[in-house]
Amino acid sequence: MHWTELQDRNRLDAAVQESLLAVPYALGKLGAYQRSLEKYEEAIGVYTREMNRLDVSIAAIRAGKLTRCFCRKIRSKRWAGSGSLNGCRMCRRVITWTAAIRA
Repeated sequence: MHWTELQDRNRLDAAVQESLLAVPYALGKLGAYQRSLEKYEEAIGVYTREMNRLDVSIAAIRAGKLTRCFCRKIRSKRWAGSGSLNGCRMCRRVITWTAAIRA
């Protein structure tokens, strides 16, 4: 598989992330400086968008939105009618985990 083919795959894959930097590096070594610069700029854009998504996710976790969403989905699928987060072991774990993140 070519490195450039990896760039069209899921950006969360470590190999894809590596290719975002490996391709422009290789292009620079080959003397294709303009193309290398373009690929580095493209990688910066990808990484910037991912950092922004992480920031939004962290803010949602700190605000408790993830816990509420997660618990709502669990209750509706497995523990329908229980009405209590305390009765749900998974919900208690998520609440504990998100409390640690908020701190």
